[in-house]
Amino acid sequence: MQMQANERKVTGFGSLPPEVVVAILLNLDWQNILRLQLVNTVLNDIVKSHTAVQYHVELGVTGMVDGPPFPYAPFTTDERLTRLRLYQARWKHLKQTRVQSVRFAKGAVWELVSGVLAQGVTTEHDELTGASEMRKLSFTKLPVGARASTKTQEWSHENYEFPIRDFTLDPTQDLLVLVRAGQRFDTSAEIHLRSLRTNEKHPAAKRAVVSHRLEGESRRYSHMMQICQDRFCVLHTGLHEVWPEKLAVYNWKTGHLDFAIQFCGIMSFSFLSDRHLLLAVHPFNVMPARQGDQQPRLLILDIDQTAAISPSGHPRSYAAICEFHFPELQQYADVEDILIHSDPAPYMHGRYEKESSDLDGVQQPVAFSIAPQNRVFVITMSVATVYDDAGDHRASEVNHLAIFIPLSTFLPYIMSPRETDLIPANLLDEEFFFGDFENTPRRRIAVEWRDWLCGGARMLRVPSVQRVWVCNVFGGRFVYALQAYDEVVPHAARHVAVLDFNGPAIRRDQASLHREVAGDTQLNINKEREVECEVECADGVQERESRKKLKGGTLIEDVLEPGTLSAESCGIFEEDVTTYLPYRRTVLPEKVRFDGVMLTEDNIIFVNRRAPKEYEVLTF
Repeated sequence: MQMQANERKVTGFGSLPPEVVVAILLNLDWQNILRLQLVNTVLNDIVKSHTAVQYHVELGVTGMVDGPPFPYAPFTTDERLTRLRLYQARWKHLKQTRVQSVRFAKGAVWELVSGVLAQGVTTEHDELTGASEMRKLSFTKLPVGARASTKTQEWSHENYEFPIRDFTLDPTQDLLVLVRAGQRFDTSAEIHLRSLRTNEKHPAAKRAVVSHRLEGESRRYSHMMQICQDRFCVLHTGLHEVWPEKLAVYNWKTGHLDFAIQFCGIMSFSFLSDRHLLLAVHPFNVMPARQGDQQPRLLILDIDQTAAISPSGHPRSYAAICEFHFPELQQYADVEDILIHSDPAPYMHGRYEKESSDLDGVQQPVAFSIAPQNRVFVITMSVATVYDDAGDHRASEVNHLAIFIPLSTFLPYIMSPRETDLIPANLLDEEFFFGDFENTPRRRIAVEWRDWLCGGARMLRVPSVQRVWVCNVFGGRFVYALQAYDEVVPHAARHVAVLDFNGPAIRRDQASLHREVAGDTQLNINKEREVECEVECADGVQERESRKKLKGGTLIEDVLEPGTLSAESCGIFEEDVTTYLPYRRTVLPEKVRFDGVMLTEDNIIFVNRRAPKEYEVLTF
């Protein structure tokens, strides 16, 4: 019996050939692979010795996904891993590989999507009004650094048959959406769907033009637009609050209007998925509500359920599955503006078709990209606060807040079946909107701020909010100026910081650093040294920060503890607000002169509207 036991062969996971183990590991998520490393030395050696497994883990930790396979992208696994580590190191230390300038076009309209900077060019003037017209668009595909090593490419579309009021684009689908500039007394919003490369009708769009009516003259509206796969959404906002806002959602491929709603109090929006919109809403039109309720809030709109309410596309309400409340504002605090920023829009990963080669010159293949789930929604709020008991707004000051919310905070609310509430829209009834709602119960879909904001977001006080150059977030990164724009010295140099909310990468770096310190290892001159300290931040938030100063002068701070926004010092909310979401703040060592700062997956762009008028592009 003893001999039979000794002759019994080893079975189980450890007995499999290494190539079979690797194939199994590549079908696991990166967290489970790291756990398996702790099982025994055999698995640990396999993970460390196989590039494919290391690359798979590195993609997960850094919040990236693999790019197109060969032959769509000419990178081996070894090259992809090397590029990914280089990409992460450059962004961590803000060490750009090149700096170049892009000419600032003569025009007031621009767009920045997926690394393509598009500018409207003023070409002529209207003979009757003397107003300028925009009939030319210039495009610049910004360079890519570690992900592909591509150079700048430029092209333009000229001599449009109509003046352009606004536009947006989606380079991944070769889509260009144009809003025609309306004439006097014209109340139609006319939207053209074209190819970004050729300026011809988009081959996937059944209709070249879609349109809908507005309450006022279309030239009196601003237009906020976003494309998400087959859907296109536009929010028309009346300038100077003369006309009501209107939100319209289309399937741009079929030309079908899913729905259009107005008198809905929507101030901003962003796609959570191709079926859900995140809305920032004004309190007065979010009825029924409690009497005197003037608190802004976020809602998740279900597109399919809203479209099903009315086949005509003009429902008298929209379907919301969640209503996220903010902390109670102080008596004389007034929210002047609330905007949602997020880029890129949700996209389908993993589809590589032969037709993708037709996009060469617009969307070139890269080794890896931001994962669809690695997105942070940035909610910026401008709040006027009054410090005297009489509520005299002449003595007020404006504070700016930025709330960073990862997609993972919203996912539980949109992934599981939930009840919906119908929010009124497309009507203006004084008795309805200004009735007595003191005894109205709270909505079933309401989510109190402590249930979502405290543990699933980070609230910071920022010096200022960009209202023009708003493309300052991509994936989990956010760029902003540490000093407010100075009206007296408008072109004064300012420091710039990048916030990175990729928690797994931050925690891995912290663990690695602690292991080196515990082992009494002599740190390399290029390594960071860590000094933990309690600081009272200039933004009024108490945080415990892990500060690291590089030899080159770049300041890196890992913020790992909760931060508290004081009600007494800020004068915004009725009580202290404590939020927790780890992040890394990296500050450029040198001050920069700029009017605005923007961000892409590979670039930081400084906008200079004064001589020399240009975009200064840093590539990583």
